[in-house]
Amino acid sequence: MHHGFAATAGQAQNARVSESPKEDGARDGGAGVHSAEEAERAAEATADATPLDSAWAEVLAAWEDPGAHERFLALCEAMGAAAEAGARYRSVRDGDAERAADAQARLDQLVARALARLQLERSEVSPAPRRWVFVIALIAMACLLSGALRMLLG
Repeated sequence: MHHGFAATAGQAQNARVSESPKEDGARDGGAGVHSAEEAERAAEATADATPLDSAWAEVLAAWEDPGAHERFLALCEAMGAAAEAGARYRSVRDGDAERAADAQARLDQLVARALARLQLERSEVSPAPRRWVFVIALIAMACLLSGALRMLLG
């Protein structure tokens, strides 16, 4: 089982040679098998691959491995690249009928993570500013009331 983000030659080939997983499946029959020449080209491409490219190559090579998807999504979240993750999964959903349902599930997971993160950020906002507004309003009302009483009592 492959646990890191380093791409193997076959994984890098999936990430670099074609932009569409559908093309990858057509080229290798969907089995992830590559010729020695493709492996050589992939090794060269791996040298300048970004961490996202490497992680995505791992996802494509081990599509059935939930851990590969989780590592990719965690990396995208850490890098602030949720939109990039969404674009890659949408590409699979729209271009690979066999993986479309899984890709949609990952898109749903991506949206759920983003909403959870927003909710967490929202709940972390300190209520202190609201308290200050309340205290200031209370003091202002007390001053106005005091002034009004002085005028009436005279």
